[in-house]
Amino acid sequence: MRKEKVSQPPILPLFIAFACYGALLVLMATHLFWSWSGMASLGLLFQIFISPILMLWVALESSRNLVLSSYHLWIFRVAGLYFIVLLILALLLYT
Repeated sequence: MRKEKVSQPPILPLFIAFACYGALLVLMATHLFWSWSGMASLGLLFQIFISPILMLWVALESSRNLVLSSYHLWIFRVAGLYFIVLLILALLLYT
């Protein structure tokens, strides 16, 4: 982003998106390969209550700046896709 001289780089939205998707991957790996733990339960609570609010904020914040750069457009798409991915994984893993 610095090399392309993006005027308002979406650093905080990118950090939030990586954190939410990372927590989702950790939950998926815990469910599939390891035994459930207290930390996994905290991660699940994060995914249920906090993560959707954060990703909604990322989507709304990014929707105002879609024309600034391709980074803003992609972070908007990633934030919108998160809800679909969360629903699909919940249906696959917990049913």
